Amino acid sequence: MLLDINGTIVNAFIEPQFEEVSSGHLVTVQFSDLDALGRFKHHMQGDTRIDLTDKYFHFTGYTQLLDLNHHISGERIALQELLVAEDVSPAPVAYRWSGWEDHTEDEDGDLIQGEDWQGSSLAQDINDARWELPTSLIEFYVYPLFTVPAELNRIVTSSGL
Repeated sequence: MLLDINGTIVNAFIEPQFEEVSSGHLVTVQFSDLDALGRFKHHMQGDTRIDLTDKYFHFTGYTQLLDLNHHISGERIALQELLVAEDVSPAPVAYRWSGWEDHTEDEDGDLIQGEDWQGSSLAQDINDARWELPTSLIEFYVYPLFTVPAELNRIVTSSGL
């Protein structure tokens, strides 16, 4: 779906491989030039891909639908409007993730802020990453990585992947 984000035209869509991997909805966002990418870069996480052979959109990044909706003008985009039938990005080798614990109350009824959690997981382990933590997360957002991050290199090397 072509969108205008603060005067920048981008192509945004949700690939089948990312449709259910996050509690939010992971959106692939394509940009035509480096300046356009730079204006939106601080709203994206994970790896940015470059494809100079693409006729219109050379740069690809990833954001959550909630963040994308926050930055567009006009009506909010519904999930169904962004779903595409085929994957465009290569399959990630890993994901960077972040999650938040629910807020709780102490014995006096005061709100206790839940902790923020962050980490990386190999792609095949991402579905287990959320549930293997010592706590329950109310939100779990993931961002694709196309190279193995340093903190996971030891795991990949020792397992022979």
